[in-house]
Amino acid sequence: MGTKTITITEDAYKRLKVEKLEGESFSELVTRLTDRSRKDVIEFAGAWKDFDAEGIIKDGREKFTKSMNAKILP
Repeated sequence: MGTKTITITEDAYKRLKVEKLEGESFSELVTRLTDRSRKDVIEFAGAWKDFDAEGIIKDGREKFTKSMNAKILP
């Protein structure tokens, strides 16, 4: 595989260096950051629309209350 030399600003280099994982080369970093096969967050929009957080919280509170009452009130 061949190589190419590119010029980037100091700021861009510093930003890339922060994103670079231990043991990862800059080529691997650029490949990872530009991998189009990664899911775009917009693809998940609406995925949790039917999630009933209030119901789960209410159920959890009821179970907790029953559990605590059983321990406190014999």
